[in-house]
Amino acid sequence: MKHLARWILALSVAFPVAGIAQTMAETAAPATAPTTVPATAPTPDALGWRGKLKFHAEKTVSPTSLIGFAAYAAFLQEIHSPEEWHQGGAAYGKRVASMVAWSGVHSALAFGLDTALHQDPRY
Repeated sequence: MKHLARWILALSVAFPVAGIAQTMAETAAPATAPTTVPATAPTPDALGWRGKLKFHAEKTVSPTSLIGFAAYAAFLQEIHSPEEWHQGGAAYGKRVASMVAWSGVHSALAFGLDTALHQDPRY
């Protein structure tokens, strides 16, 4: 039971709740919807290479990402994965560093592909 509680805590910290994105304007809207709907929604400006670099860098080193990495590393520590790293503070540090390094490599590759293929990473 103790392991299940730690697992649930680690997952709840690692994954954001979908309702957080709701804005105050949406919650304070009147009960009746307006009768007219705009034909098209405004689209955000396209990102240049600097915007894409900033987007991917924030995915790797933002406080939310680091908390998620720490929570996932705690989960891996709890299930002894990988077993070769054993237990303790040094092993936990290896797991966190491994997660950050993985995210850095992933973001670098994603930035390169997004830039070369002219893709917007926000979608």
